Amino acid sequence: WASSGYPMNEQGAVWKLDDPTDTHTPARAETARLLAQDWSTPSRTALRQLLGHADQRVRMKAQFELVRRDATDVLRATALDPSAPRLARFHAIWGLGQTLRHGQPVAEDALLTLLADLDEEVRAQTAKIIGEATAPRANLTAALIPLLRDTHDRPRFFAAIALGRLGVTAAQPELVAYLERDGTDPFHRHAGVMGLHQTASAEAIAALVTHSSTAVRLSAVLALRRLASPLVSPFLHDTDPLIVAEAASAIHDDESIPAALADLAALLETPAITTAPERTVRRALSAALRLRTAPHAAQVARFATLVDAPADLRLQALTILQQWPQPAKLDTVEGRFRPLDPVDPDHLAASVAPALRTLSQSDDFALAEAAWTVSDVYNLSSSPADLRIIIARDTPIAAAALQQLTKLNPPDLLDVVRPALRSQHVGVRQQALRTLARLSPAAFVSEASSLVSANAVPESRTALQILPTLPSPDAAKLRFIVVNQLVSGQLDPALALDVLIAAESDSSVATQIAAYQADKDATNPLSPYLETLHGGDPVRGQTVFETSVVAQCTLCHRIGKSGSEVGPRLNKIGEKSPEYLLESLVNPGAVVAMGFGITTVTLQDGTVLAGTLLAETEKSTTLKLADGTTKKLPQSTIASRTPAQSAMPPMGALIPKTELRDLLAYLQTLK
Repeated sequence: WASSGYPMNEQGAVWKLDDPTDTHTPARAETARLLAQDWSTPSRTALRQLLGHADQRVRMKAQFELVRRDATDVLRATALDPSAPRLARFHAIWGLGQTLRHGQPVAEDALLTLLADLDEEVRAQTAKIIGEATAPRANLTAALIPLLRDTHDRPRFFAAIALGRLGVTAAQPELVAYLERDGTDPFHRHAGVMGLHQTASAEAIAALVTHSSTAVRLSAVLALRRLASPLVSPFLHDTDPLIVAEAASAIHDDESIPAALADLAALLETPAITTAPERTVRRALSAALRLRTAPHAAQVARFATLVDAPADLRLQALTILQQWPQPAKLDTVEGRFRPLDPVDPDHLAASVAPALRTLSQSDDFALAEAAWTVSDVYNLSSSPADLRIIIARDTPIAAAALQQLTKLNPPDLLDVVRPALRSQHVGVRQQALRTLARLSPAAFVSEASSLVSANAVPESRTALQILPTLPSPDAAKLRFIVVNQLVSGQLDPALALDVLIAAESDSSVATQIAAYQADKDATNPLSPYLETLHGGDPVRGQTVFETSVVAQCTLCHRIGKSGSEVGPRLNKIGEKSPEYLLESLVNPGAVVAMGFGITTVTLQDGTVLAGTLLAETEKSTTLKLADGTTKKLPQSTIASRTPAQSAMPPMGALIPKTELRDLLAYLQTLK
């Protein structure tokens, strides 16, 4: 697949690299002839010569044919001949490897000679084929061990992997020494790990926890991960943060090591956790969640109180506690499908209450607000007196405190609500409206009427959302008033969509709503969506753009470095008018950006071509066809062309108008 997107023909893409100036050269013609020939006819001498051919396909054909003929003597002679072309020697060695894998004998003296050859790649490839052999003899496997000290990288690399494949236990000390020398290189570390985990027991590898070499200890962790051994746990307390992080990944990721999850979660109780890498902390938190017990929930809660820990990880801990009773089916670290059993929050409440009580009074508003939200999940309440104090301080946390106090419903709740309606924080004012609607619908309607008249959009929007839930005559009267304001054009346009939603189930205003809709231009496809042009929230709109599984905007569009280029880039789309943006969303076929519309062209001779319209002038039309080629057609040759069609579905039919409004607001910020 191309990194910039995918072609719209539902066939994927295969990229071909070629030099058009080299198409008809003698070398290509000769190669084509050789590849097409009957390979059972060339002599053994001819096949030996073709092992050194310039084209790999020809060399492979010769190699496989010699193996098919059991011409081991030809392969052996070519491999041992230092004057033979280097590639021919490699193919001969690989042919001997095929023979070994088939369980057929190959002269050991030849293989031992090749392991000592002056060419380092000959030594490397010989080690490789011995490692792939079926039960090679002991003297051959023993000869691989000294190769771990070869002066060149590749012989050492392939010797380590071969020793692992063959399970040569005697090689363990030399493999550890190899890792101590070369383990800082990721390629050598991989080879050493592949050797170690197949030649040593888990106990022997775990004993390396005290080894002085960081590279050896890291390799031991990786080897134990391959063995899925809980003996990796002691490495969680290594002095090197990278080793701790790799041990955490070994225990947590992929199929995991369930027996060691508790050891990983226990890291949350250690002093080092506040400075541990993020990847380690997130896995420790996730491990605790997966264990599902009250003590492990307490570990997560206590971590959230650590003032020296990064704030985003403390918030992550609170998010995990919020989800704990009924967690998502996807792992919080890997996104792997890992469903967990639900837990009764009442069984966990006592374990998390002390930490949540502390956090709910934090000076960090984000942490405090999250703690209030989590407390609500576990049915934990502060005392009415404490809640009143928090509300009186008029911080953003007062909204959560007022929500909790509303549930307790003390006799003086209305006295607390009145000053909260004048809070300096929108969220507090909105919560005060919700509480007021519960306590005194009449007072709420009066307050809502004042807010709408004052064009206080956030609070008015909250009030309009509450309004349909109130059956009182005063509420019906207010709905009638705001609908009339909408119809007469006196309402703030930012509230138009909210009024329409609030009036949906109110038959008493159906006539006014019908008149309002009838007054729109029925021929304008944007008419049903005009209310979305005003009042959107750009922050929520960005969330729709990036995460909506229905809209899936990023599958086709790119902003900055994120997204795809199947559709136009949107970096500066906000420079367009709001009406243009709305049309692009709800009627994407109206104006299709050049280079992205699919069209069908019928030529004068009856030929029909379909593709992407790249350019169109008075003289020509340029198409990109399904095979990726570009075709420029003179206008004189074209009989007809269909309008360019967008592959984008109309968003108005996919997402709610409230999300459409927010998405529009976000797109208008991209300038």
